[in-house]
Amino acid sequence: MSNHYLGLAGSKAEHDRHTAPETRLFRHIILTAVLDAIWGNPGGDRKHDKSVRASALRWISEGGEDFALVCECAGLEPANVRKRSLEYINSELANSPSTSTRPPLHEHAAPKRRKAA
Repeated sequence: MSNHYLGLAGSKAEHDRHTAPETRLFRHIILTAVLDAIWGNPGGDRKHDKSVRASALRWISEGGEDFALVCECAGLEPANVRKRSLEYINSELANSPSTSTRPPLHEHAAPKRRKAA
């Protein structure tokens, strides 16, 4: 994932410093949907993985009321987000030999916690 978050923010530092927490939350909802459309739920079974991918792609591509509301709460134009997200998803799927392993959301992803015995 590039540092520009699909145009959802300039840079991570700029995104954190100048954007209200509520706006960041809604932008991350969009980003998560894009990642789900590409990677699905690789930790789950294949049927559920396909369902997650299809649901996320449908949410973005249909651009319904919920999508528009999330985009507006993120301070973004829904039509532009839809167009850029679909372009990004299509390019990632075309250039990815395998979607079996989802990358971290960003370079400094928190390490997984071990379960208590």
